[in-house]
Amino acid sequence: MDKKYVAQKIKELRKYAADADMQIRFKTYPNNFNTFCIFIYDRNFKKHTYAVGYDGCFDCDGDFDKCLKQAYDEIDDPYWFNPEFLVFNNW
Repeated sequence: MDKKYVAQKIKELRKYAADADMQIRFKTYPNNFNTFCIFIYDRNFKKHTYAVGYDGCFDCDGDFDKCLKQAYDEIDDPYWFNPEFLVFNNW
């Protein structure tokens, strides 16, 4: 996976999330799998706790783009504001 491509896509995702009053943290974990995680934080959900995270592997074809799409979809329609989720978790 091209590092410049990843950096640009994460930059665009951070801007998109900020426009929705959310924050993105992108972490890479140096191990045999070259895994990464995209975390979405929403202050309206819980402070200092990520609402959702998407794990992936750079070595798997399309895995980064798949996780990126899931992050965009979640920003557009966050599950943590779903009434069923709120009732289930007693919020």
